[in-house]
Amino acid sequence: MDVSWLPADKQKMIEVFKISWLAGNNEMREEVENWWCLLSRFQAGVGSTPISYEISKDNPAVKEWYKRQERVEPLLNIATAENEIYEREIEPFKVSNKMRH
Repeated sequence: MDVSWLPADKQKMIEVFKISWLAGNNEMREEVENWWCLLSRFQAGVGSTPISYEISKDNPAVKEWYKRQERVEPLLNIATAENEIYEREIEPFKVSNKMRH
């Protein structure tokens, strides 16, 4: 999905997630960690229509799938790298705030 679909920029969203994590119970914290990582699914340049990597009924032709793959693959690489960064950021945040809760 396009990053413009987010209610705020990613850094502000992360700040909201941090506050939510601090205020939440264990179940809520797990959800917040998931949301934090899901930010990687929002990328600039996707446009108004979400794109899918899968061959499906909205994308029946293999030729069309290859066109979509050319567009999606760079975004997927960015999203994967970004997700790894978020996962690495979450752990030290949890550790540094463990003593508070």
